Amino acid sequence: MVEVTDAVGALVECDGKILILQRKYDNYLGGNWDIPGGRLKPGELHLIAMKRELREEVGFITEASTLELIKTFNWNIKNESIIFRTFRLKVSGFPEVKLNPKEHLDYKWITPKECYAMQNLINGFYEILEEVYLLNE
Repeated sequence: MVEVTDAVGALVECDGKILILQRKYDNYLGGNWDIPGGRLKPGELHLIAMKRELREEVGFITEASTLELIKTFNWNIKNESIIFRTFRLKVSGFPEVKLNPKEHLDYKWITPKECYAMQNLINGFYEILEEVYLLNE
């Protein structure tokens, strides 16, 4: 049986760069880089989940009106069907990032092109970069 997962993620943009996070090694995404986000809790709305994930993972408090839904991606990975709503959050002045040490090891502000050249991005991240920033090999 295929499990369906509803998840959200945010491309946090500042001065032509995006915020990426390195996952801890103690989970199945260990060491790979991705964007702030995660699974929805039962009954949770997508915007509420995105606000929660930004607060929990990087310490950003944001209003729903500042989040722009860009695209919904659908991926089938192993026995899981993932519905991933991708948001954009534009910030200024490279705000302080307060990583959740239970989930992440590090963060970077990086251009989408530099990010696309990296080898250790989570499943689906390359597709997000290709679609949103028109990058391809």
